[in-house]
Amino acid sequence: MDLPYYSKVRWLSQGLVPQKLLVLRKQIEEFFTSQKEICDLSNQEFCRDAAFLCDLMAKYNMLNSSLQGKTKSIYEMRKQIQAFKKKLVFLKDVISKSNLSIEHFPELTKIILEQKNEKRLENNDISRYETVLDSLIAEFNDRFKDFKEHNETLKLVFQPHLVEISTAPEYLQMELIELSEDSILKFLFENKKDPLEIWKTAVEYPKLRQIARRLLSCFGTTDCCESTLSHMTFIKSFLRSQLTDEHLEDQLKLKTTKIEPNIQVLVQKKQNQNSH
Repeated sequence: MDLPYYSKVRWLSQGLVPQKLLVLRKQIEEFFTSQKEICDLSNQEFCRDAAFLCDLMAKYNMLNSSLQGKTKSIYEMRKQIQAFKKKLVFLKDVISKSNLSIEHFPELTKIILEQKNEKRLENNDISRYETVLDSLIAEFNDRFKDFKEHNETLKLVFQPHLVEISTAPEYLQMELIELSEDSILKFLFENKKDPLEIWKTAVEYPKLRQIARRLLSCFGTTDCCESTLSHMTFIKSFLRSQLTDEHLEDQLKLKTTKIEPNIQVLVQKKQNQNSH
């Protein structure tokens, strides 16, 4: 079985390490016993802590994975983070009621059931995990507190049909009233169509389109910058150290762009060189 090692380069592996640790805990205990050493995994409380960490990191990894990708918009990422904050509150409620289940805390539930079956369960106090979840909720609220300032702007771009017209900026109220009667546009927003494509055709709402243009042009992640740096490292290797900055910039544009060149049109525009 492959055991992933945690490193800052492969940061998603951080959540996989405790999971593999629990899978191999019996073998690890046996190894420590053969070496006549004390193993922390033989401690019931330590095992439960490791299981809780494993479950929490698995959910955290799912959030991190959902935030990856070049096409992720700010609105989508905000939605994922807000949903994760609500999940943390829900999980805290589950812990406070001692209502564990395989669905929400699979590893922790397995460990507790195993300890009960082996009659090794001495202290099943899981209420202390509430403090951990409280700290995590507070950290998320502090880290993403700026979201509250932009809630209305995000709604104007991604859910304009749900905006309360009386509380909207005055210069947008007329357009919002017109949009509220635009059944085609409302249908597109309600069915979660691509907002970029929707606003491209909504030419009758220039002020709303201007706000949408500014917001949708923002990069949701640093993925583009990171991939560009990776491509640059590959293109300008020690074998191509004489490559000029101008040529390097041209190659980076070709490597990172999504635009597919129309070769036939480009060839037709070229003048044939007649033989002399």
